[in-house]
Amino acid sequence: MIQGKLRNGFEYEIPDESLNSMELLDALADVDAGDATAMSRASLLLLGKEQRAKLYDHIRTEKGNVPIEVFTECITEIMEQEEKNSLPSPASSTDTKMP
Repeated sequence: MIQGKLRNGFEYEIPDESLNSMELLDALADVDAGDATAMSRASLLLLGKEQRAKLYDHIRTEKGNVPIEVFTECITEIMEQEEKNSLPSPASSTDTKMP
């Protein structure tokens, strides 16, 4: 389980298996290819139905709208945080000596 908190205060949890998903990778590739609707599918695969609904409520405006731009920024921030968390730190790498 991966946990994080966005700059806007939204706290999330992502099951490890959600990140190891070919369907998520496909959805993100579709986003990169210009299919804006794929962001919805990617967020569902990443967060699940209940947590995505909580994110919608967290960013919902006073008029009841969930702004696409704000939502996209949130999902992008989650992906960036998880990318940073998945990269090996320099301190964890081992020195190998060549003979």
